[in-house]
Amino acid sequence: MKEGKYKNPPLLFQTQEFIKHIQRLGMGSLQKLMKSIKTETSIERRIEKNLQTLEKYGFYLEHFEDIKEYLLDYSDMIELIPVIANIIKSNFPDNQVVFDIYKDPEIDDRYIVIYVRSKSYNELFMKKLEDVESEFLDYLVDKKGWIQLTTDFKKFE
Repeated sequence: MKEGKYKNPPLLFQTQEFIKHIQRLGMGSLQKLMKSIKTETSIERRIEKNLQTLEKYGFYLEHFEDIKEYLLDYSDMIELIPVIANIIKSNFPDNQVVFDIYKDPEIDDRYIVIYVRSKSYNELFMKKLEDVESEFLDYLVDKKGWIQLTTDFKKFE
């Protein structure tokens, strides 16, 4: 085998070295691809950190991976999650708050749904849900994703 310019080409998993190797070879498009993968990975870490922080503060995440996948698809929503969680928790400090993904069975539509569970459900509770949701709707105006605040009337666990 003829010895090339690089005796020991860097391993693919050594990202920085691989990018330098690609630069030396003049493969600009592959370099761009590698940078986009690196950026995507940092977004994924931010999402995981946000979701883990929610769990740490007592929020329940019904389908962690589905929520993470949704936020990867709608990354403009990532920074809103802690803001909206704070609004909800400050208005419902003694209630159970559950994040999940709603998937419409008839059309290709999904969004984050946040259920607030209470020990009792009455008109005042329902009115408060509507009022709290209206507090954060303005944050969603220019976003591609959606968040719905509601209840599923399940028992507070």
